[in-house]
Amino acid sequence: MADGRRSTKRRSRSGDPSAASPFDLENGIQHQIDFLRDASRRFNVGTFWDAGGADPIGDEIALMDLAEDAGINIDRCVMSRRIFRTLALNQQYRDVFPTFRTSPILSVEMVNEVRETYGLPTLVLFDAQSKRRVAGADTNARFLDDRRVIYYSSQTTVGHTVWGRSSYVGEDGIGAVGSEGGPVVFVSRSLDPLTYWTHIDAVAVPVLANPDHTFSVGVLA
Repeated sequence: MADGRRSTKRRSRSGDPSAASPFDLENGIQHQIDFLRDASRRFNVGTFWDAGGADPIGDEIALMDLAEDAGINIDRCVMSRRIFRTLALNQQYRDVFPTFRTSPILSVEMVNEVRETYGLPTLVLFDAQSKRRVAGADTNARFLDDRRVIYYSSQTTVGHTVWGRSSYVGEDGIGAVGSEGGPVVFVSRSLDPLTYWTHIDAVAVPVLANPDHTFSVGVLA
């Protein structure tokens, strides 16, 4: 009986796209990315939200005022589940739902309802990771720092993904030709035992076309 398997290879960058930092693309190759965003668009709140005396709602209202003064309509924010849990347990949020005060945690819908009441952007959870090879071992790395919130306007094209040309293009037996970028999918097999492999390879780089239309705010210690 033949066995069907899949191998997926994606070379991707991990890290906050709002920051300039070196990263490993593949095989230890270092690349420096600088999206040339205004330094004022990246900062930390005065008191981290997981510390005593924190005022997350007040911090975000101040940020909305800052964005409005800059002519930016912030209506979305991306955060990790770790940050969401901090907000869901925050007393400011829980006071809006007094009947749920004894509940261990508020739902995403409840937290967004509170945010809408104060005119704050809708939160979107994002915890995606990619595998990276470090010192010969595969490790998981987050695409975004789970201590920071990324704010942006859904009405503005902040950026896009640029697809590169896979190294498999032009290789004998692959059947992929041309100079355009994009994913490459092909099938190979081994005979002992009879196994078919479906390979998927892609190279992609994020590009921030309007970096100053985003804010990166550190909210957890």
